[in-house]
Amino acid sequence: MDGKNKEKTKIEELRERIAELQEERKHVILEKGLSAQENNDLRENAQYDFWDRKEHNYNSRIAKLTHDLELLKIRLKPKKSPKRSTKKERIEKIDLKNIPKSKWL
Repeated sequence: MDGKNKEKTKIEELRERIAELQEERKHVILEKGLSAQENNDLRENAQYDFWDRKEHNYNSRIAKLTHDLELLKIRLKPKKSPKRSTKKERIEKIDLKNIPKSKWL
C-alpha cells in the first residue's frame, strides 16, 4: 500500500506542476500577443521571439510532464487476476439399462 500511496502522491504532484506551468504559459502567451501588437514587423521583433521561445519551452515541459504522468498511470493499473483453471469434473456414466421405464418415456 505504501508504494501505491507514493505513486499517487507523485501523480498529484505532477498534476499540480502541470497546472502551474499552464498558468505561466497563459501569461507568456499574453506577453507574446502584446509584443506582437507593439511591432507589426515580427521578423525584427526580438521581444516577440523571446516570448515565442519561452512559450515553446513551456509547451515542451508540459508535454514531458504529461508523458511522465501517463507512465505512472500505466503502472498503477490493477494487475489482471490470474486465470482460474477450470478443471472439468468427470460425470458418472449412468447405465440406462438399469433405469425402470416409465410410461411417459
